[in-house]
Amino acid sequence: MNKLKTLLASLCLLLSLSVTALANDRLVGNWKGSNIQLNLKANHTYRYQVKVLSFTGKWSASKNTLTLNYSLLGLKKKKVATYHFKGDELVLRQKGKGAVTLKKQ
Repeated sequence: MNKLKTLLASLCLLLSLSVTALANDRLVGNWKGSNIQLNLKANHTYRYQVKVLSFTGKWSASKNTLTLNYSLLGLKKKKVATYHFKGDELVLRQKGKGAVTLKKQ
């Protein structure tokens, strides 16, 4: 019985890791919206461009939250947004701000 519980627990862990990996795979790519470009790479680095400003750093995703880590004038910063997919579009929403819709290129 204990072996069965261990096996089921292992399978649940594997499944949850697979779901996270699939979500990360779907996020990877070039995304474009009005005045915004976001390139999320498989190695978890990114480039984010808004008009003439450009940021680079590392990104991570957990459940439906995307985190972009970057440095500004030597200070470590991060932007956090919830996300969901609407067809081939990525919809990002920061707390207290409107939604931004990006289309995969």
